[in-house]
Amino acid sequence: MNDSQIGRAVIRLYQHARTFPVSLITAVLGTTIKAGRYMDFAERIRRRGSELSYNQVTTFARVVGIDESELRLATLPTLKRAGVLDYSITGRQILIDEYVGVSATLLKQVASTWEVLRPSVTERCALESIELATAAPLYETDHYAALEVMGFSDETRIEALTALQAIGMVQRIQQSSSMESIIYNVYVWGNGVVPIARFLASLPTNERELLTSISASVIEQPGISMLQFHSIDTRVISSARKVGFLDTTRVVTRAGKVTTFAFSPTLERGLPITSTEGIFA
Repeated sequence: MNDSQIGRAVIRLYQHARTFPVSLITAVLGTTIKAGRYMDFAERIRRRGSELSYNQVTTFARVVGIDESELRLATLPTLKRAGVLDYSITGRQILIDEYVGVSATLLKQVASTWEVLRPSVTERCALESIELATAAPLYETDHYAALEVMGFSDETRIEALTALQAIGMVQRIQQSSSMESIIYNVYVWGNGVVPIARFLASLPTNERELLTSISASVIEQPGISMLQFHSIDTRVISSARKVGFLDTTRVVTRAGKVTTFAFSPTLERGLPITSTEGIFA
């Protein structure tokens, strides 16, 4: 995963779980939720950090669930190490010089904050699983196999998926008791996952992986040119369109040149895909 993908996965998980009470399950994903919370605070003081009084700063922190002690001892030092802001504290005064979305894109700053907090291997696996479930609804065997290729152990995969499913960040659907479960992100795929998962399962591994990567690219860059994926059979793309996995649009210039652009067939409801404006709202 690149920084933008990590940033989006952190935000997806934080937006979903930020109001959940602390539990053994949320503790498994605690670093990711904390990174989202810290960046939520940073986003709220964006462009006015240096103008805020001590009471205003601590109030913004409390709004996202950060008390005064955590703000001083953890939140501000973490954001400083991540390059999101600089600050100084003198008695009852906090002077903040913030660079939210300036020194780097907001998604990269989210990723940097997450890395500074030193996430566990389980949380790294969880973010990969979120990204995978966002890109494609896959049968459980294929989802776990993809995570295995990334180097995650059976124990890590089970712990990560158990936590994500327990909080509802990823969903499982089983068409019948004799069939394998499908793992997917409900915010993206809604309820139309069965024919897509069947289609992807019918493909050779390399084609399934390529289509999944195309879907991830389309989510990151809606309207991406299909010229970048010239190695995949056009018949496979056509089949992907028929089952609702991809949408494509052909544009014909006056000179007769045809270019095909790809889009995600569904809009991610409730969670931002690419925008960094109001991303924590």
